[in-house]
Amino acid sequence: MENLNIAIVTDDKEYGKACGRAIINVCRTLVVNIFTKEEFAAVEEKDAVPADHSRFYYGFDIVLWDGPFCEERLRKGTIFLVDKPSMTCRNTQTGQYCIYKYSPAQQMIADIFEIYSRQTGRKPANISGHDVHVFAFCSWAGGCGCSTVAMAVAQELERFHNRRVFYMSLEELESTGEFIKCSPGGRTMSYYIYNLFKDKKNPRIRREEDGEEYRPFFESFIVRDDFGIEAFRPTKGRNPLVDLTSAEICTFVESVMNSGRYDVIVIDTGTSISEAALTCLEMAEKTCLVSRETGSFVRETHYLQYLMTLGGEDMLRKMIKVKNRVRLIKGSDYFNNKADEDESILPSSMTIGENNIYSEEAGIYKVLLEGNFGNNISKLTNFIVQPTR
Repeated sequence: MENLNIAIVTDDKEYGKACGRAIINVCRTLVVNIFTKEEFAAVEEKDAVPADHSRFYYGFDIVLWDGPFCEERLRKGTIFLVDKPSMTCRNTQTGQYCIYKYSPAQQMIADIFEIYSRQTGRKPANISGHDVHVFAFCSWAGGCGCSTVAMAVAQELERFHNRRVFYMSLEELESTGEFIKCSPGGRTMSYYIYNLFKDKKNPRIRREEDGEEYRPFFESFIVRDDFGIEAFRPTKGRNPLVDLTSAEICTFVESVMNSGRYDVIVIDTGTSISEAALTCLEMAEKTCLVSRETGSFVRETHYLQYLMTLGGEDMLRKMIKVKNRVRLIKGSDYFNNKADEDESILPSSMTIGENNIYSEEAGIYKVLLEGNFGNNISKLTNFIVQPTR
């Protein structure tokens, strides 16, 4: 995660404050300073400008200058904030960068990091140095609540286990936008995938014309919920992860691990049996199969047999079966309850009662870790994080 020191130079103090607050709200690692142009002139007096304009402003990585492009202001680290979208430009040869001053904060941050990377040649640093755990959630039928359980476990890990969690969906139409608010603007996951593979010899993904290697900063693509769970900004339409090969999804997950931002990756494969989804189920340390209280055990058996055909019996050994949305509550302790053994080849480890598990605010579902649901999610999470013997 890059910590940039940013100066917003504007004579419109209200705009400067609003812009600064919006930037910090989206990316809290940034340090934002607000100056009037007269105040900033005093800062410049302490920092002699070289004739070739090769140095950054004193103490600042990026200066957002509120005003049209001006040759006298052209210097490394300068980004001009323009009044009209038609005035935006990016000229890598002359170093002229102009972005729309009223862009959504997420879009502005994405532009800032991209311009900073191109001006400095700096790439995101890999500072992982620790193990990242991968937990997968799947289901053999839609409507079982797989995504809700996956997000609930992610929140439990983030809130009560002090884990930094990344959530990714491999459903055809991913569910990220249902649980995490995605403000307008910003780069989507498709753009990240393009940049991740463009410099590799992959005929399916086009290289840039200039051939310049560009590895994007995560901050340009990330959305997060109120508890700090992060995910890539979803792409409109079909999920681009679905079309990745086994090798490509491994590279994608590895890039998330190497970012150094996360302790846990929660992968929601839903009912997908794409090559990418099956690869994620194989790489996961633990897999949670979310099932219904009643349903077609024949379909479930066929699904499990298919997984074993591809990944062997290990796929079944590391799998935890959870019956979700159980109507009849028989007691407060559902963990390891063997009373409801069914005909499936994988016995249930626990059940989760059907109750008010989420609320809806402005089209976003908020998972409620309360009551019986919360208690059972806590028990499921504790079981998942236990080391495999």
